[in-house]
Amino acid sequence: MLGNIWHRFFGAFYNKSMVTPPRKEVPLRTPEECKVARDLTPEERSLGEWLLKNGEKGADKFLDQLERAKVVALCPCGCASIDFRVEGLPEPVGGLHPLGDFVFGDESTDDLGGVFIFEQNGVLGGIEVYTFCEITPTIFPKPSELRPF
Repeated sequence: MLGNIWHRFFGAFYNKSMVTPPRKEVPLRTPEECKVARDLTPEERSLGEWLLKNGEKGADKFLDQLERAKVVALCPCGCASIDFRVEGLPEPVGGLHPLGDFVFGDESTDDLGGVFIFEQNGVLGGIEVYTFCEITPTIFPKPSELRPF
């Protein structure tokens, strides 16, 4: 899933231990556990809306896609990241483009992380959460906890 891609990307620029949480803290998901077909939870939808409304210029044009999005995959690393499938549009493929990227937490307490919503070739692809510390974010932050980089 994209979480692994994001971790590899950041690993090129940061110490890998900063972006790859210890596997003993959160159990890995099996491929079967990663495949889902469900609606977004109210918390996921609220976070997605906030990220699109407060993200890059033009990100809000993806709000209509968020309304039609279903969750189709969970990240195998055990974090809260999710992938979307938007009704009426092709499956998101290709490179990802973050539409809204924010940080949360506090590095002094080892819980600094980030979250972003992304598109792939014009199709909303999902919400990714990541860490700069030792704790795998297994739930999404609340919009009130987010701040710009």
